[in-house]
Amino acid sequence: MFIVFFTIILYNIQKGMIQMSKKLKLILIISLIIIFAIIGIFISKIYINYLKTPRYIKYSSRDSYIINNVDENLLKNYISKKQNTLVIFWASWCPACLNEAEVITNFITNNPDIQTIIVSHDKEYEDLENYLKDNNLKWQVIFDKEKTIRKSIDSESTAIPACFVLNTNQEVLNSHEGLLTENEILDLYNMNFEEK
Repeated sequence: MFIVFFTIILYNIQKGMIQMSKKLKLILIISLIIIFAIIGIFISKIYINYLKTPRYIKYSSRDSYIINNVDENLLKNYISKKQNTLVIFWASWCPACLNEAEVITNFITNNPDIQTIIVSHDKEYEDLENYLKDNNLKWQVIFDKEKTIRKSIDSESTAIPACFVLNTNQEVLNSHEGLLTENEILDLYNMNFEEK
């Protein structure tokens, strides 16, 4: 609104329709430049914050997708900046993992506000892709056949399925290797899980 007002005034001054002293014209032009600069800074800050803010799509409206370019720093791009994140290590060739697939799907569906990331230890990308497609699983998966992410979180363990709860600094708060029920995964996330 102010921009339009100042632009109209500036245009009318330039055309000679409004009489002003040179000093007043200079003050008006400087004021307009300052306003444009402030608005530009404000818009750029909003845009930068928008780019930095992680966006997590609720399960019910997302499609599955696989991230295939893994390095040990990749996971930090997907860790929630506001709350703990659940990371599940899994593979389509693992019988125990296949038994847990429905549990994971139900957990993701029933807890859409918990950032859940599946890290696949499948040997071939196509095996993972086909399994997700054949079973209509809407998971976000990081394909990591070299176990780069697992080594960066816990270099001592390799068993799957395995769940890790990470804080916003990617530090392990809780973990479990082996099958879990949906309630046990939630308990693990909420730090109420007790090994049997």
